[in-house]
Amino acid sequence: MSDKELRELDAWIADEVFKRWMLNPEGLGDAPKYTTDPAVALGVLKKCAEKLCDDKAFSDALMIQPNEAGNGWFVGPFSDDTKCVESPTLELAICLFAKKLFTKC
Repeated sequence: MSDKELRELDAWIADEVFKRWMLNPEGLGDAPKYTTDPAVALGVLKKCAEKLCDDKAFSDALMIQPNEAGNGWFVGPFSDDTKCVESPTLELAICLFAKKLFTKC
């Protein structure tokens, strides 16, 4: 992903997952860097786990594991690996899964 795409995902997470920050039309610099900062990605992970446990539609455990090649991470619901996402970094995998989990269908 490009830097711009990462920042757009950071802004989406801040807005949709945390509901405390609205997208600034003049730039994306105000959103925390969820996609690259392990400390703030942990907060996203917590929100995902809470949603999986609380939401009737997603009642499940959260799975996090390295991929078989050892060059990336899987994050997703334990019972359905088709809903998992894979990414080169754990932080990005958490954020991509959050987008999938919190996107309104």
